[in-house]
Amino acid sequence: MRVLALDPLDRVTGSCYVVHIPESNVRLLVDCGAYQDGLNADLKNEEPFPFDPSSITAVLLTHGHYDHCGRLTRLVLDGFRGHVIATEETIEIAKIVLADSARLRQRSDEAAAIDRIRWRPFGTHLFARPMSVATDVFVQALRSAHIFGAVSIEIIAGPKEDPDSQARALFSGDIGNNFDHREVQPFLRHIMHPAKTVDVAVMESTYGGTCRKPEALDPVARRKRLAEVVRDGIARGGPVIIPVFGIQRAQDLLWELHLLHAEDPTILGDAPILYDAPMGLQTHEMLLSAMRRDSVSGKGKARPVWLGRHTFRELGLDPASPTDLDIVRSVLERVFGDRPSWSAGCDVDDASVAGEALVDRMQPRWWVVPSYDRDEIIEEDRPRVVLATGGMCDGGPVQSWLRAWLEDPRATVAFPGYCGKATLGFEIAELAGMDPAERRRLHEPLSLPDSQIRRSAIAAKLHVLAGYSAHADQAGLVDWAFPTWKDGTRFPVARRVLLTHGEAGSRRALREAILNRAAAAGVDMPVLLPRPDGPGIDVRTGEPVARGLVLGTESEERAEELSLEEARRELASLRAENARLRAKVVALETKSATAPSTPGASPPSGHGAST
Repeated sequence: MRVLALDPLDRVTGSCYVVHIPESNVRLLVDCGAYQDGLNADLKNEEPFPFDPSSITAVLLTHGHYDHCGRLTRLVLDGFRGHVIATEETIEIAKIVLADSARLRQRSDEAAAIDRIRWRPFGTHLFARPMSVATDVFVQALRSAHIFGAVSIEIIAGPKEDPDSQARALFSGDIGNNFDHREVQPFLRHIMHPAKTVDVAVMESTYGGTCRKPEALDPVARRKRLAEVVRDGIARGGPVIIPVFGIQRAQDLLWELHLLHAEDPTILGDAPILYDAPMGLQTHEMLLSAMRRDSVSGKGKARPVWLGRHTFRELGLDPASPTDLDIVRSVLERVFGDRPSWSAGCDVDDASVAGEALVDRMQPRWWVVPSYDRDEIIEEDRPRVVLATGGMCDGGPVQSWLRAWLEDPRATVAFPGYCGKATLGFEIAELAGMDPAERRRLHEPLSLPDSQIRRSAIAAKLHVLAGYSAHADQAGLVDWAFPTWKDGTRFPVARRVLLTHGEAGSRRALREAILNRAAAAGVDMPVLLPRPDGPGIDVRTGEPVARGLVLGTESEERAEELSLEEARRELASLRAENARLRAKVVALETKSATAPSTPGASPPSGHGAST
């Protein structure tokens, strides 16, 4: 088995890996994502694939974010006819994301291509046993705790009758923060690991250089901070605008706000929660379906597929109790069920039940902002909490809220997630910690469409909320690379690791951290940093493989010729460098030998007094 990382290398979008299994004549893709970062993202999305799409047997999708699935329609348009294999939840999310992209980009061809994608879910035995995708080629899904339906994917090549001869490659996908000993994200169960050390792990490094403070992974501290921001914002009389991603983040914040209100109704008072998140609404039914799914382990244990213990703990319930499981699911159905639309001038119909158990006080109190009424609702002069999609503020309903309220000192804008450096959200969020006097010196306008708001004119109170990231930091990533057996001992996830999906600094920092952990554990685990346009890797031997051989653009014979040519060029380069160094040594020795001696000075190192 051979693996080639096409991207993301020294960037964080455009996820796509090629896996070639010559014994079975199979070529797989792991993810087929669109580019979203950098000035050349749109151009790169229009580039042709460096392989023949019709030669791909199947695409294995780790999750449904656009940067992991966004080029599937292009793949189909260019000739791909195989299956796209993913969890049921990822399939539903990917359909929503692809349709939204086609609509925003006004690409009718891509919209039509969505209906031509041949989806294939992992099925009822999602985590119980590997799924066959070709002769002697199997894939195993493992929860990654990133978003709904997200998994790491292990590819196993070779006859199952001879497991010792099988090659194994593990693709992390995006890694979340819910570990078995520490579930902190809403809803999701903990990360899963392979049953034994694999040959190669292709691992993300988005936050490989980031070490978060402990409180950032404390759900109680996270919700306390949210309560402070909401209470202060409502007291100042304006809207509390929270830019959210429609998938996972919108649902996380909606849940947290309901928990806050159930714990202390004075935080919200009579301020409504307005949900201006069209894509978020589309995922609610999928969320409820996912939370209802169960699985039976090989040992006959019945467990929820996705629903984590953290949700039980928040409600004061026991995850081992079948009765409490029913209660949690009923609360989720209650909170995320159908909601009425909000109209300007409405009064809050507070359905909270005072004095009862927390689960009884978890009553829905949110309203949908209809697009046809958005402008009038935005202009309404009253406190409210607004969850508006457009997490990085480069599009979506949140832009309308920002245009109307950024210059008003009564307003609050709180960012609960990552904003890329080239985004409007980053431009605003970086002002949050700036001294007001310094901010008044900034006269360059924001890159907000149809508006000329200068940075110096921003009067809204700005916050960055920690603890809502769906990506593990450096410590979490290192823990993923060294998972724990049931007996508490750690083992290396792979014999070698390839770090991708991160900026250059993040990849280097994570490489050092993993190597330090490996050295402390007495483990030899090379950590490689694939380079753009670099070669692939043989999973079993770790040797480089010609790029064209993995992509199917070169024959075995031609690849050997190219490898020989490259080796000769490298040898010639080494000889030239060696000659240059020899000449330098000779020059230094000559200079040292002819230099006037200083009385009492010692002779140069390596030379006798007679030289």
